[in-house]
Amino acid sequence: MKILYVVYKSPLTSDPLRKALAIAERHASSGFKVSILLLADAVITAASTIMRKQLEDLKRLGDQIYVLKDDVEARSLLIDGTIAKQVSYSEIVEFN
Repeated sequence: MKILYVVYKSPLTSDPLRKALAIAERHASSGFKVSILLLADAVITAASTIMRKQLEDLKRLGDQIYVLKDDVEARSLLIDGTIAKQVSYSEIVEFN
């Protein structure tokens, strides 16, 4: 079974983001194919050193982490491609 988590709140102000990542990690450990899409202020997560370990742990479980390219550019962030893949709106529509 595949699960896509869509997160849009900043990791700096949002406890629900940390909870969503923890739940995603639990699902991935249970054998679910988990993907996380970071939108709006949540793209900061992929550039944050604070959240990097948690994202790396999810990646080790085989999860894919996506960030919306327009939101990354709007915030002038640099995203490590080994942590998250930048995608466009049209690519999001193609997720399955």
